[in-house]
Amino acid sequence: MNVAYSDEALSDLKDIAVYIAQDNPVAARTHIARIRQRVRAVRDLPWSGRVVPEYERHDLREVLVGTDRVIYQVRDQVVLVLSIQEGHRLLRLTPPSA
Repeated sequence: MNVAYSDEALSDLKDIAVYIAQDNPVAARTHIARIRQRVRAVRDLPWSGRVVPEYERHDLREVLVGTDRVIYQVRDQVVLVLSIQEGHRLLRLTPPSA
């Protein structure tokens, strides 16, 4: 499968990197690399993530990287990363149509 990032997910990555880099630029690069590595793993096993509990839709999945939730949708031949959010916050995502 191919992987794509929504504009929101790309913005989330940037925001995470900027936030962490304020205190530790090396940690920021490392954490973003871990997120991207986890997304690459999902490419090969797209159904390995758990169903997003707030929506209970089979096509909406998530994996955790540290305390971050990587939320993605499994489509025909694409894993679309929709959002990356700190796991302790309320989910702020409008799910795509089924």
